[in-house]
Amino acid sequence: MNPGYREVIAAGAEERRDDEEAARLVDAIPGGGILSLAEAIEAVAASDSPEHHHICQRLDAARNVRGETSITREHLRAVVEGVLRDAGRARPRSVAGRRAMTIQRAKNRESGEVLVVWPHSTAGSIDHQRRLLYNAVTRAKHRCSIVVFGQGRTGKAPFTGD
Repeated sequence: MNPGYREVIAAGAEERRDDEEAARLVDAIPGGGILSLAEAIEAVAASDSPEHHHICQRLDAARNVRGETSITREHLRAVVEGVLRDAGRARPRSVAGRRAMTIQRAKNRESGEVLVVWPHSTAGSIDHQRRLLYNAVTRAKHRCSIVVFGQGRTGKAPFTGD
């Protein structure tokens, strides 16, 4: 199976889990189709949802900024789904495997372990190569390994011109 398809399948599964979590949370709140906003906030705060604090913040904003006093179950579910979706974007992906990318694409990202595959010869000045390698190495939080392809490269820094 193509790794890109695995990511799409995993993202779809996470969305379904978020929808199920939202339905479970809203269904657990007693009351009719229209709920008091204060009661909804209290019930969400007492829930075991890891995102209950963020859901309560959004509901508080509806009460304090827009002056709302009640909320329908459908709207509450939409608020919960929105918070869970936003939280899901920040979660690390649960797809098995490794992610490969260019050094330029890796800028502003970090990973626990990084493997840098450096070619025998690269275009650009020595200074440009040094900056590229620096950017690649500093993406690692814990460990970085550098593999240099080419004969006679053992013991030489990847950016040397000789």
